[in-house]
Amino acid sequence: MVSSETKHDTSLRILEILKLMLRDDISKHKMIDFLKADEKVGSVFTQEAFIKYFNTMEAAGFNIEKIKSDYSLKNTLFSITLNDEEMNFFKLIIKNYKSIYNNEEQKLFKNLIIRINKYIENKLPQEYLDEIFAVSEEKNNNVRENIIATLRQMIIEEFPIIIKYNKSKNIEAEILINPNELIEKNENIYISGFCPAINRNKKICIDTIISITQMTNKLRQMNKTESVLFTLYGRLAHSYKLKPAEKLVDHDANSITISNDSEDSDTLMLRLLKYGENCKILKPKKMQEDFLALTDEILKNLQEA
Repeated sequence: MVSSETKHDTSLRILEILKLMLRDDISKHKMIDFLKADEKVGSVFTQEAFIKYFNTMEAAGFNIEKIKSDYSLKNTLFSITLNDEEMNFFKLIIKNYKSIYNNEEQKLFKNLIIRINKYIENKLPQEYLDEIFAVSEEKNNNVRENIIATLRQMIIEEFPIIIKYNKSKNIEAEILINPNELIEKNENIYISGFCPAINRNKKICIDTIISITQMTNKLRQMNKTESVLFTLYGRLAHSYKLKPAEKLVDHDANSITISNDSEDSDTLMLRLLKYGENCKILKPKKMQEDFLALTDEILKNLQEA
């Protein structure tokens, strides 16, 4: 005869498994790892035990499907029904999946949609979602899309790359970076990565790229950024709000000194340029030189105009 305590333990394990499956598709081994970490659940994880757990959930009205090594819960404790307008809008949201260029954000988006779909009574078929989330292997003739696909793969492979790009209207530049992510901002796509030559993060618009060369060896110490130290004076010193990756390192009655640790060097220079005579770059020397070169280039362009 099964004791009430054993029944209680079994019920608790079933509820914990249900909680895991409500969050995501999950393999039996991962279920066991999660349950083992909880001392209150117990440790009965035989093949026969899992069959009983799944049979109990199916008897309660839950639809469980095995996809490769993962178990997928196709419905939930409650559900909602979307009308045609809501369903079309839900599909529109899902179709924007391929416009997300950050790999981690793609994973989060995919998991979120899968979880939401479980709670919809007239849910989207798995085949529809698989087609949206699949990585297309077809060649795209669009140069921009090819560059995006290439950079995305290079980010995954984690090898440094050399990018040749148009730095300005008449100037080409070449830079080595360790690519970290693709960023979408103001309808532009940027490749962001750490540049060891300047010990700073660098962000390059993909539309300015001329060529990309992937290196075959990974470089060491690719994540040590060099801080940019600058001082702001006058009214700006009293009204300035620290940006992300910035901290106040010194101040007096008329000035503040700020350390910026990881902002893209070009973006930071353009921002500091706006502050005019109320800003002074203290270090590094490379940033001072680049700032002077940028100023000279702007003056030259103005004279030509």
